[in-house]
Amino acid sequence: MKTYKELFPERHFDFPMEFAYSVVANRWITKKFKGRIGIIGGNKKIKLIKKLFEHKEYRDYVGIDGFNDYISVPERFACDNVDNLEREIGKKLENSTSDIFIFGIGISKLALAHRFKKYKNAVYLDVGCGISALAGMTSLERPYFGGWTNFRINDYNYSEIDPIDYKDTKGMNEIILY
Repeated sequence: MKTYKELFPERHFDFPMEFAYSVVANRWITKKFKGRIGIIGGNKKIKLIKKLFEHKEYRDYVGIDGFNDYISVPERFACDNVDNLEREIGKKLENSTSDIFIFGIGISKLALAHRFKKYKNAVYLDVGCGISALAGMTSLERPYFGGWTNFRINDYNYSEIDPIDYKDTKGMNEIILY
């Protein structure tokens, strides 16, 4: 809060940054804007989310049959060549059909997120760990995710996906899909 006041001395603090997580946690965004949403996230989590959408129980829980557009970034070292990554994302944005994008791309958002509008006039919402939640890998101790259900696929190889803090609540509020 101190840093915020230093940067914006005349501006009143509206809401906590984590508030954006809630639109995924309560699934409001997927229900309200069904058929209009794209997702930008780590390549392994995006692959897993696509696989989860093959299950009706997951689709019913999330409130959509899938995202319009799936844009992947490397899970690790995404900032190693920001300009190349921007061009790759830019091409996908230019060819996208979504007018709302949720994204969670870690620290690379500092270099990339403000550039998205160059390629596609859309709403971009940083939902951070919401991408992990959609992949069935979020801690239930995260802000707004206490009531979330992590959907997991029984025979899926999760070993290469960064679990972040999922292990903190592993097994709690979880549904295994077969």
